[in-house]
Amino acid sequence: MFDGSLPKAVLFDLDGTLVDSVPDLAAAIDLALLDAGFSAIGLNRVRNYVGNGAQVLVHRAVSSVSAGKGLSAAELQDREAKVYQRFLYHYGHIPADAKASCLYDNVHNLLAALKNSHVKIALVTNKPAQFTPDILRFFAIDHFFDALVCGDTLAQKKPSAEPLLYATQQLNVAVDDCVMVGDSKNDIEAAAACNMKSVSVAWGYNYSEDPAELGADLHINNFSELL
Repeated sequence: MFDGSLPKAVLFDLDGTLVDSVPDLAAAIDLALLDAGFSAIGLNRVRNYVGNGAQVLVHRAVSSVSAGKGLSAAELQDREAKVYQRFLYHYGHIPADAKASCLYDNVHNLLAALKNSHVKIALVTNKPAQFTPDILRFFAIDHFFDALVCGDTLAQKKPSAEPLLYATQQLNVAVDDCVMVGDSKNDIEAAAACNMKSVSVAWGYNYSEDPAELGADLHINNFSELL
């Protein structure tokens, strides 16, 4: 993609790309739903709802469990607001020894290799800023990143190009010298929107779409392919 050279910067998505975070997200959303009088939805359904930020995750979860309950629009809005607040609480209070999220294979090796090659690294995620730094510290990868762009850093989230463009400004690199790495159409569409090269990964949360068909410049099955 770069004529045999390394890119000057690599932008990574977080959930579903670097970290399998669904186990902790599912635990938090299920507790929040129970707090609001709904039933839990479980890990597999949460896996299909992740990718557009916490508010969209909550909206999808509440919509799925409230169908057929005869709630008015005002009641549904009130319940959704409660679930969102309780989700933020539960997700932020998972004890360290109870966390079930994990890094995908070769994440640490790839980040270290990029850093050692003087490639700048940014995280561009739709996850709220109140959680992102702690997650990076928990997995001891926070020191690799030269810039963080979270879901509430700007008015727009991925698939908008704005978070990617903002990251390039923070890194002081040109779009043509960067590549976006992600697991879903949000990442690949955001890259396409600003003419940035992109890499799709075979794992993660992609709404049951084939990630190899997302239109990225490169598709990989393991981060070892980039080492």
